[in-house]
Amino acid sequence: MVIRSPGHFLSLIKTELNQNKRLVYFLGFINTMGISIALLPFIMLYAKEMYQSQSQDTGLFLLSKVTGSVAIGFLLFILNKRFKYRYLLYGNTLLVLSLLSILLLTTGKPPFVLIFLTGGIIISMYAISMNGVLLEISGTQNRALYTGIAGAGNILPALFPLAGGWIIEHMGYRVFFALFLFIVLISVFFIYKLDCRK
Repeated sequence: MVIRSPGHFLSLIKTELNQNKRLVYFLGFINTMGISIALLPFIMLYAKEMYQSQSQDTGLFLLSKVTGSVAIGFLLFILNKRFKYRYLLYGNTLLVLSLLSILLLTTGKPPFVLIFLTGGIIISMYAISMNGVLLEISGTQNRALYTGIAGAGNILPALFPLAGGWIIEHMGYRVFFALFLFIVLISVFFIYKLDCRK
């Protein structure tokens, strides 16, 4: 499929959104669940401001994140014939909600190493599931177009981190994490409507 101009691209987006409702739900999913990839930097800031974490703590947090990422990637590679994207999507949402619940409900110092390990798992699972679902809802003819639409429609994950600084400064971390939880919770609706079969 040849895209002749930005106007033509917008016209194609409108046509595809009208013809393929799963694309609409996919865009809803990447705009709600997609914000999860921006969570860890805010948790890093939270650990530094609220619990005075040092540079060695930061190194340990990042190592935990990489460990989680590599471990889940390796596990899903081994189980690639057995897992379904539907369960991967729901499982990832459950992990994000659990992580945010820990941050909101813990009265003492949160287990940051475990949080960053989980964060690494979440980021990898999101990337794998997003690409898998994109393959499922698109065909060979329009796959490049759908990839472009997914990139162009990824609005909230780009804007929310910008708003995050303002929210934290004026309302605090708890409000920020609660709002984050609410947005991710909405992704359950889009996952259900996507009805992944593979």
